[in-house]
Amino acid sequence: MFKQPTTQQAVISIQMTPEQFERIEKMFDLIAERTKPKEEKLLTIKQVAELLGVTEPTLWRWNKEGILKRVKVGNKVRYKESDVNKVLEEMA
Repeated sequence: MFKQPTTQQAVISIQMTPEQFERIEKMFDLIAERTKPKEEKLLTIKQVAELLGVTEPTLWRWNKEGILKRVKVGNKVRYKESDVNKVLEEMA
């Protein structure tokens, strides 16, 4: 059923080829993919200590020194995987 436009609405008609429509659709998909928030994986203290080959007290010290900042999730401590990967790269 066609609804009559109100004073705040307008009806726009655009003619395009299927190829043009596909290009526009792909552009919208790209925009949606780039603006979608990335889910950051969070690691436990034990996981990070094992990955980096350090002790848990070292992780606490690194947090104080700003080397590897922890993230509080409720009452739990976690580390961003991307931050851990940066430290791994620096250690290599």
